[in-house]
Amino acid sequence: MKSMSEMKSGKTDSKQTTELARIQEDEERFKSLFSRHNLRSTWRKIRREVRSHSIRDVLDFLDWAVSIEATLPDIQTDILSGRYTPTSPSRYESAKTKGAYRAITVLNIRDALILRVISDRALELALPNKVQGAFFSRRHQVTPVGNTFTLEDDPSLRFFPIWLRYQEYRTRTLLNKPSDVLVVTDISNYFDSIAHELLMEYLAPLGLPRKAVGTLGRILETVKPPAGHSPNPRIGIPVDEFDCSRQLAHIFLFEHDKRIVKEVGEDSYVRWMDDQNVRAASKSGARKIVNLLT
Repeated sequence: MKSMSEMKSGKTDSKQTTELARIQEDEERFKSLFSRHNLRSTWRKIRREVRSHSIRDVLDFLDWAVSIEATLPDIQTDILSGRYTPTSPSRYESAKTKGAYRAITVLNIRDALILRVISDRALELALPNKVQGAFFSRRHQVTPVGNTFTLEDDPSLRFFPIWLRYQEYRTRTLLNKPSDVLVVTDISNYFDSIAHELLMEYLAPLGLPRKAVGTLGRILETVKPPAGHSPNPRIGIPVDEFDCSRQLAHIFLFEHDKRIVKEVGEDSYVRWMDDQNVRAASKSGARKIVNLLT
């Protein structure tokens, strides 16, 4: 029979073997995430999307396009070896309604490429948890939710004017079924208020490689919104035009979406980034929804 010490030693060896296998698997997933094929594919997405940016490189990063095959191996080596260091970005102000403005972060193209690789993969892993009416970009599928409204067969109704108004309602709210009471709200300073530690906690169950999450943290630490002369805590993610932060901020609200849908139903809730439309049966029901959102 084996002695107690031999049995404990066997269990320890088994745990160590399992842990080493897990670490090795995580390392392989990290290498696969930052393969040259994946980096090249992400670069092509960025190159196409830059045409719609408010401020853009006059030649759409022609220097990058010409030298990309020579540049990608260097980026891959820096990432996999741990030598990669994010660069401080520049920023400009974009006008909003009522005299307000939004600070847009202009990422270094290398940082944008790496951040987009991570955010694309995070969104891909998180999509099974998305509710039907949550959207963040019109480049992706945007379809109004719920059953389509049908007019009663009444000759007194003018079909075409009502149809036009209904289509405008669907476009504005992304809801199919009209409602007498609609809760319309958004989250104040949403991007600036996301805590990095909490974001990483939300991303952890998705199965991203550990080093990818660490790299994301380093990038966010460098490109987060400034806090003037005050200490700059690990809070806030930048508003960039490559959809990187939008994807991360989108994932961050999936748990919130599920909580609201559980109360009102999936056909009554739409979220466009941090703007939310919720159908209510009555004004008292709308007040309950506002309390729930709060």
